[in-house]
Amino acid sequence: KELQLLIECLNWQMSPAEILGVEIKQLLGQCASVKTLVPRVIGLTSNAQTIKASTRGSFEHWTEETFVKKYFNMHGAAETEIIKKILDYLKPKISNFWFGKGSENGSIFPMIYKKHRHYPFALWTNGTIEMQFQHMKPFPPFDNLVLRKEFMTRLNAIKGVTLPEDKLDKRPSFSVKCLLEPESLEVFFETLDWYFGQLEGY
Repeated sequence: KELQLLIECLNWQMSPAEILGVEIKQLLGQCASVKTLVPRVIGLTSNAQTIKASTRGSFEHWTEETFVKKYFNMHGAAETEIIKKILDYLKPKISNFWFGKGSENGSIFPMIYKKHRHYPFALWTNGTIEMQFQHMKPFPPFDNLVLRKEFMTRLNAIKGVTLPEDKLDKRPSFSVKCLLEPESLEVFFETLDWYFGQLEGY
């Protein structure tokens, strides 16, 4: 009973994690060779289930479709078209997209799997592109400060983008609005082409 109370208490207090126990009783028939196993889950109290359900309901499982829809509702057609072009550009170049689990703001991380896992930036439904210099720093080739600085310099050549040099080990961001002009979007893609080129062999 003490263990049961502990499990129920933990499951009630921990959210969104679930702590459950399984009790398996073995029943023997009149013939010793006949055995019946009867499992029982411990910890699924009504209060805990209510709390878990409300917590799970507050998080949205983002997909490309839900991300684009939310982005359109927040920022309109012009910016959403830029997001679609970025996603279409990335698809043949990356391993997969990782979608965030934020309850309010959705995010998309383009992932590249080589010897290490690389992701250069994240797209956010709040209208920003968040560069991931912090997560580039531990792995070659972008453990090299000179390469991260070159990456930032190329991005800062885009009109309206002013990433500060003291953020080369952090996650600075800029607005998707900076890519509305075709020339700016072209420079962004050229910069990403350079980035993917640096990953060759790593």
